[in-house]
Amino acid sequence: QGIRTMANQARFNQERRKRGLRSNSGIAYHTVFTGNPGTGKTTVARQLGKIYHSLGLLSKGELIAVDRTRLVGQFLGQTEDNMKVIFEEGRGNVLFIDEAYNLCTGDSDRKDFGHRVIESLLTVLTRPNPDMLVVLAGYTREMDAILSSNPGLRSRFPYRYQFNDYSAAQLMDIARHLFENEDYILTDEAATELQKVIDQTLKMNLPEFGNARWIEQLVHNGIIPAMADRFYATNGSDCQRVEVSDVTKAFERLGPKAAPLKPHHKVVSGFSA
Repeated sequence: QGIRTMANQARFNQERRKRGLRSNSGIAYHTVFTGNPGTGKTTVARQLGKIYHSLGLLSKGELIAVDRTRLVGQFLGQTEDNMKVIFEEGRGNVLFIDEAYNLCTGDSDRKDFGHRVIESLLTVLTRPNPDMLVVLAGYTREMDAILSSNPGLRSRFPYRYQFNDYSAAQLMDIARHLFENEDYILTDEAATELQKVIDQTLKMNLPEFGNARWIEQLVHNGIIPAMADRFYATNGSDCQRVEVSDVTKAFERLGPKAAPLKPHHKVVSGFSA
């Protein structure tokens, strides 16, 4: 609904200009995405680029994804040089800054150059028509901290979207979609076992749970490899049907954490995971 309202406002302003009426052409659409890993933040940012491009708000509409490692330099002046390159890449596009809270360490001596990134961002965020959409993304609590760390930062991001964790039913739907997309057939027994594995994992309530990223890794890095082993170990002829043993072996090998995920990092003093 928020994105629809934004799109309607942009079209409304365009319509007013066509009719010779005054309209605010300098409206900011910069956005904050909050939520855990694997909840679709990058995917939605990519779609936003297409939407903004179709509305004439971005000249290209592609996604430029960066994080602290690309932005913050190791010596004086390097961060500013990095930002010039990033801004050039981001022109006409969505500049998606993942784990944005890592830019603010709370270092009172300002020895960390993350604050230089924030200062550089503010120069772009204050422009009326920057031909760039800046999206800051990260864990909810940490993003609250970084937005509170700079008085001018929060006001430059009028849109904020919370990405909730997926339910067990949604994760199962994603798994089915992955199998169907690649011409695999999930037997009823295997589906029951996979649902049990998903339910068991969610009950653990693990910090930094990977959501869709976890189920995708379980399918591609666990279940399908287990299926391949079974196929050749038994001289099988069916390379489509996923069996219970494939799901069981995948979960035994990978468990609830299929791969290391982004850790919570300490940010502004007093705000840690």
